[in-house]
Amino acid sequence: MHVKSSRESFGFSMNRQCDILSGLMAEARPITIDEACSLRYLLFGNLKKTFTSGWTEQSFHFRSVPPYGFFQKRPGPCGVLAAVQAFVIYELLYGPSRIKADSGIIKLTQNEKRDALARALTSILWQAGDGTNALVAIRSRRIVLNAPPTTDILEPDGILEYV
Repeated sequence: MHVKSSRESFGFSMNRQCDILSGLMAEARPITIDEACSLRYLLFGNLKKTFTSGWTEQSFHFRSVPPYGFFQKRPGPCGVLAAVQAFVIYELLYGPSRIKADSGIIKLTQNEKRDALARALTSILWQAGDGTNALVAIRSRRIVLNAPPTTDILEPDGILEYV
């Protein structure tokens, strides 16, 4: 896998392979049935529950009050949102670009929020990989998880089949 960088910000255009990053990236592959089962068990506590619209319609949008809080659209992903929000608050208070005492956490800019979220997600993924790797699942446009038709362990949910 090669990652290309394109930059046009200082009046010049630069296209080049980013060999360092591509050397660190693992080969893309679909998740296995075991990984899908583990993920569903981690999120729901069993294998029968599936992703609802509360999950599929959720994103990371900050509230205006408090400015570091997330807006939850529907019931469902509150546990994941709470965990990510805790890491965001940690980044805002103690991270490398912590909020200055004079501006405070109440007057956050969009860039400060976005940067804290990026650092929080990076930290979560790095911790989940025991500090040695970070695994990111990307949704495919086609079904990539093929469970045998005789398997009733994991019912299709419209999400995990595409990861």
